[in-house]
Amino acid sequence: MLTLYHGTSSSRGIKILEDKKIDCNAELRFKRDRKEIVGKSIATTQGYIYCTDSILMAIYYGVNHSSELNERQFYIFKFELDENLLEPDEDEITIFDDTPKCITVAESLLAYRSVRCNESIFRFEYCILPFNIDNSKEGKIIRRCVNNHSYNPKTADGGKTEIVEKLMKELNDIIKWQQI
Repeated sequence: MLTLYHGTSSSRGIKILEDKKIDCNAELRFKRDRKEIVGKSIATTQGYIYCTDSILMAIYYGVNHSSELNERQFYIFKFELDENLLEPDEDEITIFDDTPKCITVAESLLAYRSVRCNESIFRFEYCILPFNIDNSKEGKIIRRCVNNHSYNPKTADGGKTEIVEKLMKELNDIIKWQQI
């Protein structure tokens, strides 16, 4: 079992709680006609939930989604899934690699910090975090999470690891995981 996270906007987080599931068939967030990163599509494929093993990356996505919608908070969902239910995130691979290759789930998490699942998720915890643009304690921590979202303990040097470990302790002080 892998512990994974899914970061999303407040409006989508509320919908997930109302439905009591993270729906793999939810309306697409990034549609095929958008090209925002160096002319490449950042579209996602219908029928998948995109997740990461990094809470920092989940925060990055939650902040981005809430920012686009002018929302003041975002949601992080935490759950455990068997690796057999996961696939490499082909959409993320396409964005960052000109010559996409077949990789494993573990390689997708290592290289892209992302995988996807084509089944809805019914068992999860969640937290609601502020999307602060001020200098509050929470706002500073969230900004530092976003700035360090690509951190990978398997590839980082010792100095970066020390910085992120300190950040994770501070993050744990503001996260209040809740059950549905």
